[in-house]
Amino acid sequence: LPAPVLLSAVFADDGSYLAIAFDSNTDRGGTATQFTCSVLLSFPCAATSRCVWASSKQVNAHVSRASNCARVGSTVSLVSSATVKAQCQASPCDTSQWLPASVASRLTVTAPLSATAPSVAVSAPSTIGECDNLVLDLSTSSGNGGRAWTSRNITVETSISVIVTGLQAFLNFEYQESPPTPIPAALLQKGAAYNFVVRLCNFLGKCSQGSRRVLVLQQTIPTVTLPGSALRTMQRSAALVLGSDAFVLACGRLPVRTG
Repeated sequence: LPAPVLLSAVFADDGSYLAIAFDSNTDRGGTATQFTCSVLLSFPCAATSRCVWASSKQVNAHVSRASNCARVGSTVSLVSSATVKAQCQASPCDTSQWLPASVASRLTVTAPLSATAPSVAVSAPSTIGECDNLVLDLSTSSGNGGRAWTSRNITVETSISVIVTGLQAFLNFEYQESPPTPIPAALLQKGAAYNFVVRLCNFLGKCSQGSRRVLVLQQTIPTVTLPGSALRTMQRSAALVLGSDAFVLACGRLPVRTG
């Protein structure tokens, strides 16, 4: 039988694994159903990734989540010691004279046609007091494929009478996603309404955006937040569990908190 040929290397729609396919059934190169990817394959982080044969034609690589690991545009090949031959159609059969798949063949990893787009959740109170710092929490956003977001952009919109230069600079250069960096009250104008628009992109090239409107009052009020997305989907039989965080902050004093 002719030697198998590496055919494609495509990420799953949600980015959870990399599907590497041959053009025909193989003998799996003598590997077990599950194995360390570097035994058979070469790609960034193969030594720390787990491979599983989904069939005799396809092996799924569960790639490590580090930022330097295989991504769209990376190269996949067989290691030089790999001996992957066609699968026997009868038993017994002698494959000693069959040629193995070429270890010189190279594939470029591609994105799926229907990649999952991020779901952006911006958690923040709808109103805050005049002395309150503002926390924009993006931690319940999903769809990153188990990796860091490749792009995160936060823009602030408000009325033309409010200057947001300092606030936008803080969001661009000082804000950290985890844990979220509080926006100082000094950057927020009393009586102003701000709309924060968050755009997130995953490593598969898909992007989505979400927003949160926050009003800064001209008085001190209790701050209450319910972490998570404003819209939640669940099974009817499942229990709905909501967390909360509430505190009162007087100007120049430590917050009094309850949860």
